[in-house]
Amino acid sequence: MANPVPAPPPITPSSTSIACTFCRTLNPVGTAFCSSCGADLTQAAASSASAVPAPVPAIGIWGPRSSGKTMYLYALYRHILGLPMKNWEMSPENGDALNLLKTAERDIAEHRFPPPTPRSVPVTYLFKFTKREPRGLDREFMMEVMDWPGEIYEEPKEHYDELMKYLKRCTGLLCLIDPDQPSDDKFTAFLGNLLYDLQFANRDQQKRILQKMAFCLSKIDERQHQHKRYAPNNAIHEILGDFLIERVRDACAPGMVSFDFACSAVGMHPGHNSPRSNAGIDFAGKAIIYDVKNMKPIGLFDPLEKWLFA
Repeated sequence: MANPVPAPPPITPSSTSIACTFCRTLNPVGTAFCSSCGADLTQAAASSASAVPAPVPAIGIWGPRSSGKTMYLYALYRHILGLPMKNWEMSPENGDALNLLKTAERDIAEHRFPPPTPRSVPVTYLFKFTKREPRGLDREFMMEVMDWPGEIYEEPKEHYDELMKYLKRCTGLLCLIDPDQPSDDKFTAFLGNLLYDLQFANRDQQKRILQKMAFCLSKIDERQHQHKRYAPNNAIHEILGDFLIERVRDACAPGMVSFDFACSAVGMHPGHNSPRSNAGIDFAGKAIIYDVKNMKPIGLFDPLEKWLFA
């Protein structure tokens, strides 16, 4: 069994959420009805409008199918809990985020990865990150993750407008790149369209995107990808191609995009001298996590702490 996820701190409203007066579930601002009990939230929103605190930076996560977004969030929570300096905290800010942690905990206790997202209607996960600073000058960051199937990022169709609104309102974007993603994948076409829309919506006088972007190569624990950990920009370049890389660099304001991150949610198998992934395939042909008690993720917090939160 995996070590149980400690009970999170009490859920409190933030600049991006409003608490249901009946069940206390936090819902994104602008939601008409509570996602948990269905209560009308419009009156609560009106009564609290005069006391909304100053907004904090909101980071979005996105990526194609199989890039590992759900596993990333759960492993990141465990990683931050285990930081020796205890200078960062990550807390779920709505019921869906809490349910994500609990569901992932059950899956991983059985040595299984969380299953792919099956929904056609997105669920929003809100997490708050707090950086403990001297003299009580703590810094806060919000992460808003709209949980769609990864296929939506490849062929948005009827969800395109809603997806664009989500990505546009984020102050920073973390894109997880699957190293096994085909180089001609439809996700690259989506990324090209996204750049045009972001340039039109969030831009400076030179029509450059002002949001920070971080591209992070995932699954670097796998044997065929371990060497890419030390030069992820080369691997991401190979996946996206020359033209799209140049489009990203040209669309973003100078110094606002990085391709220099790589991560693994499960890390390497502890107790082995030779590099070996902590994940594999069981006798039934299903993906399995070997050691769930001592997972040591690689680079999960780097794109946030070193880039998007910096």
